[in-house]
Amino acid sequence: MKVTRYPDGSFEALYLSDSDIERYRDLVRSGGVEAIRAVLMGEDTDDKFGLLHILDWFMDPYYKNREDIEPFHDELVELLQEVIFSVEDEHVAEEAWHLLNGYEWPPFEIIESRLDQLPPSLSWWVPRELEEMKKLQAEWAAEKREKEADGK
Repeated sequence: MKVTRYPDGSFEALYLSDSDIERYRDLVRSGGVEAIRAVLMGEDTDDKFGLLHILDWFMDPYYKNREDIEPFHDELVELLQEVIFSVEDEHVAEEAWHLLNGYEWPPFEIIESRLDQLPPSLSWWVPRELEEMKKLQAEWAAEKREKEADGK
């Protein structure tokens, strides 16, 4: 696996070999949330990025792999929230937020109870995105109620 890092802390060009991809997929499928936790709370930042990249593949409905994470889905959502507050690399925290923001819906109880402790790079936009997500949820719920009422 290769991650290019720059002096300012930014990164790009995550490259995962076929063997890295299979290793992470096997880790998720056979190790579950505890194996995921061991990597995400571990010391190897590149390993964290690699696993987060593969988690995207599992969480994105397009790839149809969500059934592999369903047995521990709720724990995974909690873990990704914990990662945001636990890792030293803000870029890892940002990637964890991108998974939550891209594939899950609030409530995110851990994040919402600790908004004042978000890493600086997330502190200005996570609260805004949470509000937008909640507004969308409310709009969709209202539309659903409306359609159900019209159908009766």
